[in-house]
Amino acid sequence: MEDNDKKNIDLAKLNTATKYPSIKTYHVMEEGKLKEERNFDFGSDPLIVTEKIDGTNARVVITSDGWFIGGRNELLGYQGDVLYNNENKVVDTLREWAENNTDRLIEPNSVIVCYFEVYGGRINAHKQYTSVGNVGFRIFDAWRMRNFPGFLASKTESQLSLWRDNNQQRWMTSDQLDAFAFEYNLKRVPLLSPCVLPASLEGASNLLNNYKVSLAALDEGGLRHSEGIVVRNEDRSKIAKLRFYDYQKATKNGAK
Repeated sequence: MEDNDKKNIDLAKLNTATKYPSIKTYHVMEEGKLKEERNFDFGSDPLIVTEKIDGTNARVVITSDGWFIGGRNELLGYQGDVLYNNENKVVDTLREWAENNTDRLIEPNSVIVCYFEVYGGRINAHKQYTSVGNVGFRIFDAWRMRNFPGFLASKTESQLSLWRDNNQQRWMTSDQLDAFAFEYNLKRVPLLSPCVLPASLEGASNLLNNYKVSLAALDEGGLRHSEGIVVRNEDRSKIAKLRFYDYQKATKNGAK
């Protein structure tokens, strides 16, 4: 696809609007250590719990101009690229899926954004998932918007950042994401047993012991130690992460 086919896309705005919102720690972190104060009170309702995979955040953005692939902070490549930024092998890992599914997902003046964890290879704690350098990817979220070019044109980059970080996206529900993953031949980040989060550091640390084993290994040689969990409430207004390492540092008898 030639550059002039994308003349109606403001790439800076597209990048800003499609980054994944930052996920806060469940307990407040100051100077690298958790405190008893919480960022969220989830109440007593059961939460959607997923494994936190120690990989790299990636996204596939499908617009009426074709697909774009991005990392956590930047767009790395787009449909028709010969030269692209292959940081952490994100583009090479997701390109085939994007190529195979763009024609099925593309709609005029619309966007669908799919968020993935790309992991294994030589990325972060790769030894937990593979002993032979395998690379995998799993979807953890997605949203769609119609009249997307008009939306981008109506907002400044600052306004788009605020919109994004205030969770104004129309996220797929967990059931919708299940159906999407099935239809488009994807694996979700592992869904774990629901829980109610304790308020205290020690309680949260003990809870993590229920989720020690990674369910995302790519081959039999992976060591299978989970990095932690991500929790969301049903309406997706709150999301937080709990990592084993953080709670081990913060408590005398942290999760082991």
